[in-house]
Formats: sequence, C-alpha cells, structure tokens
Amino acid sequence: MIPFSAIGEQRCVDGGGKDDATRAEYEASSGFKSAINRIIKIGYKALRLGHFFTAGEDEVRQWTIRLGWKAP
Repeated sequence: MIPFSAIGEQRCVDGGGKDDATRAEYEASSGFKSAINRIIKIGYKALRLGHFFTAGEDEVRQWTIRLGWKAP
C-alpha cells in the first residue's frame, strides 16, 4: 500500500506544471512531495517489470517487458 493524496498530486501538477524543474521548485516552496515516481517504481517491482531502450535516427523509445523475458 502506498499512501498518497490525489488532491495534493493535482495541486502539484497545477502549480508546478509538466516541467520537472518547475515541479521541483513548487514542491520545495509548498512542502508537498509528489509520490508519482515512488508509485511507478514500486509498481514495476511488484509486477516484475523491467524496461530497455532502443535508439534510431529519428527517435529513442522505452519498452516495458517482464523480468526474465528476452527483449524482442
């Protein structure tokens, strides 16, 4: 179980926007610490998921796979 505040997360997005630097500044000024990164990390671990990256001339892409599976 991961406790978090949906209202606090919404205020963080509204006040900090989508930019990581602006959101970090908002978190420092308001005293609220977003739980989104923690939720993602714990979710990946609980579901036994991993990820890898591929890069081409026009894009870099992240792929999610189950741990122990071979990447395509």
